Amino acid sequence: MNVGWRYTLPISALASSLVAWHGFAAVAVTDAHKELFAGEYRGAFQGLKASLTITPDLQFVYSQERGEVTRLSAVVKREGTLVVTADDTARAGGVRLRWKTKNAVAVQSPYGSGIRADGLGGGQQQLGTQFTLRRQGVQNRHKFTYSLTLPQSSEQDTCDAEVRISYLQMHERIRVDTTVTNDQCAASSGEYVLKVRTRNDEGRQRTREFAESWSRKTDEPVETRRFYDMDGDSRLASVQVVTPRKTNCRCDAPEDAPPSDGASETDDKEG
Repeated sequence: MNVGWRYTLPISALASSLVAWHGFAAVAVTDAHKELFAGEYRGAFQGLKASLTITPDLQFVYSQERGEVTRLSAVVKREGTLVVTADDTARAGGVRLRWKTKNAVAVQSPYGSGIRADGLGGGQQQLGTQFTLRRQGVQNRHKFTYSLTLPQSSEQDTCDAEVRISYLQMHERIRVDTTVTNDQCAASSGEYVLKVRTRNDEGRQRTREFAESWSRKTDEPVETRRFYDMDGDSRLASVQVVTPRKTNCRCDAPEDAPPSDGASETDDKEG
């Protein structure tokens, strides 16, 4: 007669076993996790591409090109449910993820290989790779609008112009839509400066200025759309309009009317 037996491992002991085996423990998923983690991320390291897509319900698809010569597939692809391990860390299969900012994820991958510098001018082979993925698409969910009225200067033929801008970060580019209006004269022109503030992954802010100009021949508003590079930064802080007072708005002389066709007629008076 065969005698069977059953042993039940307590939940606490099971969790401890998972930590000992995998080196991490899952935590309860919150709405804050879903808001932070969900998105599409891409990046490259040593010329090799990697991507990560996380849905709002924390399903993931991870893809990475291998960095070493191998008989295995040139691309690693993993799918599954993201395991949340802390407020800003998670696991996508064997890939460790840490959100440095909302838009930048530090990746520690067991796939591929690289060279780690030893500080003495040399290096040693290491298994796995470390790199950063950046959120794709529109990073700022809200479209910001800013307007500035360019006041008159003391010189003649000047005018008041209003410059309205709306700006949006689109991953590595900034889109700025500009509308210039002037109710005082039709033919007009002027200059303005866009002051762009961005931050890097460490939160350090810098400001860049871009000189722009506008002109028109009619009384219609001037509408433009321009793109500016993030220049390696990860977050757009703000965009503002500033302008030199003497060049903000000028009334230009209208173009001469074209000569009329045919000879002019006059009335002769009889004496």
